This record gives sequence, C-alpha cells and structure tokens, in this order.
Amino acid sequence: MKEMGILIAKGNTAEVFEYENHKVCKLFRTGYPREYVELEYRNAHVMYQEGLPVPMVYEIVERNSRCGIIYERVQGESLYNLFLQDREAAFEKFIHTQREFLKQESKELLSYKDFMMESMKRADFKGEDLIEKILKLPDGDSICHGDFHPGNVMVKADGTVVVIDFMNVCRGRWEYDVARTYVILSEVDKGVADEYLLKFDVEYEQIAEYIDIVRKYRKFELR
Repeated sequence: MKEMGILIAKGNTAEVFEYENHKVCKLFRTGYPREYVELEYRNAHVMYQEGLPVPMVYEIVERNSRCGIIYERVQGESLYNLFLQDREAAFEKFIHTQREFLKQESKELLSYKDFMMESMKRADFKGEDLIEKILKLPDGDSICHGDFHPGNVMVKADGTVVVIDFMNVCRGRWEYDVARTYVILSEVDKGVADEYLLKFDVEYEQIAEYIDIVRKYRKFELR
C-alpha cells in the first residue's frame, strides 16, 4: 500500500487520510469486520454506476491489519456550513439531492428490511415486537442512503453537491429514508426536523410507522 498523507477526518469506525492523485483513504479501525468494508465498497460502486452524486470508488486496501477504501477526494465543505449562511439554499440542495437518490432503483443493494434484521442479528437483539413490525413493512427498490444528514453532504466551490458515507445504504421504501433523516435531525434539533418534513412535502402521519421503527432501531444501533 502506498504511503498516506495527513489525517483529514475521523469518526467512530474509521479515519480518513490524504492519498495520492487527488484521492483519500477511508481507513477503518483495527478489528472492524472486512465484510462491512466490502459492503460499503459495493454500495459506493452501485451508486456511482447509477450516476448519483457520489465520489468515485477505486479499491479496498489493507495497512497494518486495517482495511481501507480508496475514494476520489471531494474538495468542498459540509452542508452544515451552508445552513449557517443560507438556510433556504441549504434546504433546497439537501432535499433535491435526497429526492435524486430516491428516484433511482436498484436490485443490487441489500433490502432495508434485511439490513435492519442482519444488524439486529449481529447485535443479538431480542426485540420480537420490533422484528415483527419490520417484517410487515412493504418492500421497495428505491436507493436509500440510510444516513442522509447535512454532515454527509459536501458542497463544492461551484455549488455542486457530493454525498459521502455509504455503510447504511440499502434499497427500500422512500418513507424509510425520509424517516431516518427525520429521526437523525430530530436528535439534534426537532424544529429543523419538522421544517425538513414541511419542505419535503411529507406529513408526519405518512411516515409515523417508519419513524417509530427507526427510533426503536436507533436505540440499539447507537450503543
């Protein structure tokens, strides 16, 4: 593996380093399962092939027993910053981009129900009521980012948007992805979450069942 540059960012599961030729390496922490890394790689490849605004993905690499994914480097700033400068413009970019994802369909991605069930199985989750509710949800093939929030949306200097972070990508109903975003936003600011639904032109009641399931699922997902 080629030498990496400076550390750009870090999160709970990975660190992002500069890499050669306008690329970055998302290097997952020691012990992070390779199968999860491969899942993110496949998700990123599918979305790029669908023409969605995501960085090009190159390959999976290893360094000192850690797995990494080489991505195209995105030169831009988080949409969070635009929210502070121009709230209306930020919401417009945010919602338009999420709609672009949900318009696309793919059979290659993991079903959103299977995604949740597999995650609960790995965590040895015993919530039978939650499992039953998930299994009763309708199927769907829309591309759901699964973690769509302003921190995962980058804005380039020319105003174009690029979306990052693909571990939770799956296929399913649009209601699921909108509910996920609503719950994530409401964990920070319920007023922003409510404004998001209003601007998305979705009534709370339309996604209430999904919100309930996502909130219960997030409780163990975030532990």
